[in-house]
Amino acid sequence: MEYISAPVLLKVAREEKPPLLMAALMVFVSTDTLLFGTNISVLVRWVPYFFYCGVALVIGLKALVKKALTTKAFSFYALSVILQILTLIVKDDNFNMSCFRIALLTAALTIALNYSFRAFIYAFEKFVFFLCAYSLIVYVISQLAPDLIRRFPAITNVSGFRYHVLGPCIVPAQGLSELFRNTGIFREPGVFQMYINIALCFHLFCAEKRSVKRVVLYVIVMLTTISTAGIACLAICLAVYFANSSSGRSERRFKLLVALSILLCAGFVVLLFPQVVGSAASRLFNKLDTESSSHGSAVARMSSITSNIAMWKTSPLFGVGLNNSNRLFDYFARLQYDYYYSVNVTGTHNTNTYLYQLSTYGVFFWGIFTWGLIGLSRLIAARTKGFIIPALIFVLFLFIYINENLYYSLLPLVLMFFGLNEKIPAEARRGAGEL
Repeated sequence: MEYISAPVLLKVAREEKPPLLMAALMVFVSTDTLLFGTNISVLVRWVPYFFYCGVALVIGLKALVKKALTTKAFSFYALSVILQILTLIVKDDNFNMSCFRIALLTAALTIALNYSFRAFIYAFEKFVFFLCAYSLIVYVISQLAPDLIRRFPAITNVSGFRYHVLGPCIVPAQGLSELFRNTGIFREPGVFQMYINIALCFHLFCAEKRSVKRVVLYVIVMLTTISTAGIACLAICLAVYFANSSSGRSERRFKLLVALSILLCAGFVVLLFPQVVGSAASRLFNKLDTESSSHGSAVARMSSITSNIAMWKTSPLFGVGLNNSNRLFDYFARLQYDYYYSVNVTGTHNTNTYLYQLSTYGVFFWGIFTWGLIGLSRLIAARTKGFIIPALIFVLFLFIYINENLYYSLLPLVLMFFGLNEKIPAEARRGAGEL
């Protein structure tokens, strides 16, 4: 069956039930959230690791029944586990966390093998859209009625900051009456923007029925995160989509409506809320000012590139290991950016998911991760012609991954295994040829 007028990857067959519950649990019970990732309670922070083990055991049995041993992804999985064990032995690494890392790899593999790519990203994008819509409602209420938000229970993160919990959304208790950054349910606005950008990318390139309202919502919620990197990645994502040649009148109309809607929303916000826009803009540009307290964000991003590479050079084959990762990163970051850390008493932060694979696990696993990312880019751009759009999507994911470190998150590894097990539908190939 061919779908000429719309991308086929999210054309979920009626008999194939989208894994909405799995996608929701994968995002919610994650080290990426404040509740389970940076909660001050150590016991609560252990919940995701046991969740990964449960997924690996329960869904792993289904994968074996489906003859997963014969798939390409399983071969890469076996090699990844061997590399993890070699890193454990060579670097005398943390045994418990290495075991959980293997459980994480196993859980990611079983998810990628048990669900089709189109079904998974349909469920993932739908849940992220729900989180965005809900967080925007909470954000507006927080600005209009902060006293109402203060009545909700609060939890504390590992840094000592309190957040009010309103279901699948958190609001910072400090500075509630002021303009704050929307974090959704996640531990950082930078993590939230990664999920938004990935969901937007899936929607633009893979959705059966694209929605102008949904794209506009993603853009508005991204602006509330006040994430410089997130807004830049969103702009790249939209630019890549608009650069792709349109396959018909409906798609050209959709692009026009998206562009006009974004411009109208931007003009509406600027005219009605000039002070809010000015405050947000100053926060964005202060990150580039070396004298500003916000400059630490830019330093963290730069050091996450240079310091990870410096770490990798000390142990190029199997990486520095989990035990040494934080210590060595702190050493090289302070050495390379002494102008900042010598006058600012603050910790260093490795915010690079992509290069973390290189520095911590070595060049071999980094090569597997990169190959999976290339395959993922090809899957997303399955209905485009040539190699330019897949290459641009690959670059987009590189930019997304350098903003926060999703070190114990299922999402990057699940996407990696989908890319490693890349199977582009015949309908998509034929559709690409007809563009």
